[in-house]
Amino acid sequence: MKPYAVQKLVAGIALRDTDEKLLDYLQFFAQHVKVEQFNFIHVLQEDAHFPALDLVNKDIMEEGRRASKKKALDQLKMAVGKYWKEHLGTTGYQVEIGDPLTELTDAGDDADADLLVIGKRTDTNQHMAFSKNIIRMADSNVLVVPKGSAKQIKVILVPIDFSENSTRALHTALTLKEALTEDVEIVALNIYQRPNLMSFELDMTPEQFEKTIIANHEEGFDSYLLKNFADKKDQIRPLLLQSDDPTAEEILEQADAVKADLIMMGAKGHSRLASLFLGSTTESLLNLNNDMPTLIVKGE
Repeated sequence: MKPYAVQKLVAGIALRDTDEKLLDYLQFFAQHVKVEQFNFIHVLQEDAHFPALDLVNKDIMEEGRRASKKKALDQLKMAVGKYWKEHLGTTGYQVEIGDPLTELTDAGDDADADLLVIGKRTDTNQHMAFSKNIIRMADSNVLVVPKGSAKQIKVILVPIDFSENSTRALHTALTLKEALTEDVEIVALNIYQRPNLMSFELDMTPEQFEKTIIANHEEGFDSYLLKNFADKKDQIRPLLLQSDDPTAEEILEQADAVKADLIMMGAKGHSRLASLFLGSTTESLLNLNNDMPTLIVKGE
């Protein structure tokens, strides 16, 4: 199993307070994970900075756009330069004018990026919606870095529902563990609901039935790990939990309980059509999670 590496990383820089945590975390990330090329992009919103073309002379408009892009480019280089004190990989800078969602995802596509990185503000619903839409539209994996993120990766939590998507996320977690220099614990979390006893004709007591359900889930989880990760099974700590609470909330509670530094989740694939169907659990988790990075691993 090859260590996790990134060939092309595209990071969206808002030139706001979220950038400090994002850039600080990225420098930490790049010190442990090989990244061949960085591309930092800032998007000037059309409506916010420029009047409609038919209201002004086009030459004046274009001159203003060029001046605004140059100013933003200088600000972008200055913001990134505070953290890029040493050569961590080839670095590029880009300023576009338009819709941030479209321009950022297009930049990732044009660069053929395999990782798109964004910060997360917690004070606006609009920014939370932006994070979800980026994940829907991006062809690449997406790393979301909230302002509360710690600059370490010692415990990775991977929610497992036995699907191809979650299996892919767990595999990626193992490759990331290979890349990191420190010991990293991988916790594979499966949350299941208690069956309705009224739906069964029991030849056993409720207590015996409960024990049977737990034993069946434990056996199934063990078989899953043995089938998919036989040579790495000893590097995965299985965590089986019975709960009727909303899954995203329970995932975050367990992440806190195991002192996770990173959550990794699988999502439907690289095609934008598939990505439109982002799971409700992933969406809810992105809304609720303000304290730790989340890496969304896309499929084919």
